[in-house]
Amino acid sequence: MPRWRCSHPALVEDDGTWVLYFYTVDLMNFPADGVIGRATAPGPNGPWVPDAEPVLRPGSAREWDSRSVIAPHVIKTEDGYRMYYSGTDGMGGSQIGMATSSDGIQWTKYNDPATTEVKYQESDPVLLLGEKDSWESDQVHQPRVFSNGEGWVMIYRGSNKNKANMGLGIASSDDGIHWSKSALNPRLLPTEIKGAYQFWFHNALLVDDTFFVFIEGDINQRTQIYLATREGRMP
Repeated sequence: MPRWRCSHPALVEDDGTWVLYFYTVDLMNFPADGVIGRATAPGPNGPWVPDAEPVLRPGSAREWDSRSVIAPHVIKTEDGYRMYYSGTDGMGGSQIGMATSSDGIQWTKYNDPATTEVKYQESDPVLLLGEKDSWESDQVHQPRVFSNGEGWVMIYRGSNKNKANMGLGIASSDDGIHWSKSALNPRLLPTEIKGAYQFWFHNALLVDDTFFVFIEGDINQRTQIYLATREGRMP
């Protein structure tokens, strides 16, 4: 069965162990089924040993993340770990969820007990789709989240149903749970790369006071990696 694996930035534990979170996608189905796994190694060159079971799985049949959980970004905190991830339902639309863990292995998805909709019974997304016909009406996903000492910043990709509108957006939060999207979104569009029609994947780093965003730009169904930077706060 064809499967696609994609890794994300590794963490280095206090004892020197390297920890990598990754996701696998079953390409035989649409929307694709996806789970998040974890692997460890004594150093960046391995040998990498994956855990026997995924660390995060999709929700039940009617949940907002019933089809896949993918694109994790894991952050170490004073209490343990936070994972931000993309959750997809049976219709293909995706939103961004969060899970917490004390050991990086057993994870609990964020759940707001005040929500009553059927699709939010087990857990809740922390970043929702945009309004109908907006640039992010079908997908908000690929979260990259940073704590800068004054709060939290998220860089994410959004798109509408036919991906005619696509871009990178910014959201901010005081607690990493309740997010406000920037009024200036989308902050970066594929058209800012000459000849590009879409963004595929992106990743980001915060070094000192500068954000470095690496973007996979699609030009005639071939991709290259581009870099965008921004110094200072993300309004």
